[in-house]
Amino acid sequence: MDLQLYKINISLDPNTSFLLEPVEYYYIESQIRRVLIYQISYTDNITPENNISTRIPYYISDGHTNHFRANIIYPFVCFHDEASKSLCPFDPTHSKLPNGGLIKLYIGKNFNTQIISEAINIQIKKNFDIELFYFMDMVSRHRTIGVMSVLPRIANVLDYFIAITSDAIINLRPNKNYRPVYNSGNEYNMDFVDHQENMTLYGLDPYNLQHSQKFSGFLKITDSYRQILCGMLNNHYNELVSNNIINPERINLRPETISMYEFNTILQTCNGDITNPQPHISSERINSVSNYAQISDLLYSQLFDYTDDIRMPFLSELLLMPPEYIRPFTAILPTNVRQWNAQCYNSEYLKYRQRYIDAKTASQDNEDKSKELLALLANINVKKN
Repeated sequence: MDLQLYKINISLDPNTSFLLEPVEYYYIESQIRRVLIYQISYTDNITPENNISTRIPYYISDGHTNHFRANIIYPFVCFHDEASKSLCPFDPTHSKLPNGGLIKLYIGKNFNTQIISEAINIQIKKNFDIELFYFMDMVSRHRTIGVMSVLPRIANVLDYFIAITSDAIINLRPNKNYRPVYNSGNEYNMDFVDHQENMTLYGLDPYNLQHSQKFSGFLKITDSYRQILCGMLNNHYNELVSNNIINPERINLRPETISMYEFNTILQTCNGDITNPQPHISSERINSVSNYAQISDLLYSQLFDYTDDIRMPFLSELLLMPPEYIRPFTAILPTNVRQWNAQCYNSEYLKYRQRYIDAKTASQDNEDKSKELLALLANINVKKN
């Protein structure tokens, strides 16, 4: 199924503009996953030397871990893939990510999405057992899975605008529960209705299943949370468009099927130099993420000055928080990589280094055996004499 994609034009004054545009679209065959590369730019018509541009990879979420099937688009670094660990940072212990997982990208907050969570919670508490609500809150808090993990992932103005410009948010489906589906080929198909009220299709993790004593009630409360969330994001999308904050434009972009290795090759997050025994994150990628943060900072500042509390109450509330960026901006990508316990590896160097270690170990073993044999022979000779 083809997804509808949009580029976003933002022009809050006659002298500057922002453009958030998907320019490359890929289908990762082994992952059944769709990914994009966005060209994000800031243009200063008066002082062109202030122009900034960057390319950032995003993935289209199928709701597998956040339990929210709305084709929301999130930023990431690259694929955590052992076969391409000289191209993308890798953690051989798999302490935080499986092979093929996504190293997610976080640059810091400048949008107070917590107010949306609080507004949803107020509605939920009115309609459901308060104990069930607190259970839902308990199992979701401080976790990276579940529907309550959606908003913290888009607490940045660039990512928020890209996320809400999803066809599933723009065109609400009445009575849709927005639950994910699995192994059906319809992970991204918002018109597909799964009539099985099946917990495996719903994708609840073992923690939730183990602790939930009211499973049917839990499904209802999370369905309601997703519906309210979609409604609020849709309302905000309409507010932004009607006030000419964002001007979305449909684009035609067809996915190209490639492997994880090929996609990581396009990004080259690690320097990929086979002569370097200690490869590192490439300066180009560090700069691209730094530019991404700078553009976000500029857009936040313009929005803060431009926003009218009367005409744009929702946006005004979202902006009422001091930005909490990772600083300096050049530290963002290395910080993200460390948080995933990953590092760049030189596959060729490691292969030959391991051969050397194995050979040295074998040689040492042989040397130790020779010494033992010589000692034994010496002992025999002593006894004979």
